[in-house]
Amino acid sequence: IMNVVRSNFNSIVRDPAKDVYIMYYAQDENENHAELTESYKQHWAHLADVTKDVPNLVIAQMNMSQNEVEGQELKGNPTIKLFPAGELQGDGIEHHYPDGNMDRIDHLFLKFLHKHSKA
Repeated sequence: IMNVVRSNFNSIVRDPAKDVYIMYYAQDENENHAELTESYKQHWAHLADVTKDVPNLVIAQMNMSQNEVEGQELKGNPTIKLFPAGELQGDGIEHHYPDGNMDRIDHLFLKFLHKHSKA
């Protein structure tokens, strides 16, 4: 998993040669939200492992509690977006997923990538 921060956001997420699938998250003091975020991060790590050999695909994450990037906001915790290769502007394609349904989340991540990714 590529860790993105404000200083490297454009060089990683706006890379014209790579699709970047990024999870924005925030550290949350609410115990239920913290557990859900940690669960998503575990599934995100699994996705990164499963797709590690896919050329031109980057699985990334960004802690929005510590980083702010103009035009990017946390709409839910987490917020997941795909920035397709070659799209140097825009907000990316937001992945709307069933909140809290972890049974099929790995499948849903891969299905979204197959539908929207060029990698």
